[in-house]
Amino acid sequence: MRSHADSARAFLETAIQDHSGDPRFHAALGLAYAYLGRKQDAVREGTRAVTLYPVSKDAAMGPIYILNMAKIYTITGEYEKAIERLDYLFSVPSYEFLWHFVSVSCLNLDPTWDPLREHPKFQQMLE
Repeated sequence: MRSHADSARAFLETAIQDHSGDPRFHAALGLAYAYLGRKQDAVREGTRAVTLYPVSKDAAMGPIYILNMAKIYTITGEYEKAIERLDYLFSVPSYEFLWHFVSVSCLNLDPTWDPLREHPKFQQMLE
């Protein structure tokens, strides 16, 4: 996985030079950095994506970048922050596209969230 994340990182760092305003590249680079253990870089890039495409700009697609931050925080061990993002996503009106990624069923099945499973707030959220 590390070699794939590093390949993605190299591609995305170059892509961002030409497309610095595209939140998709920043979000993906944030995940690549997270998998490489580069926590500060991961959070910076994920936050940049959220800033470029906030929920206030697009209520249907903006939450995807909040979900991305939850993944970054989970990967980097910031479980409280990850759960805060997921809790927020449950509090906003959901669109069918987002619901496929953020639902109780999905959170129960997706291994991305395995590190959160024993956390009391995560368990409470799923109830």
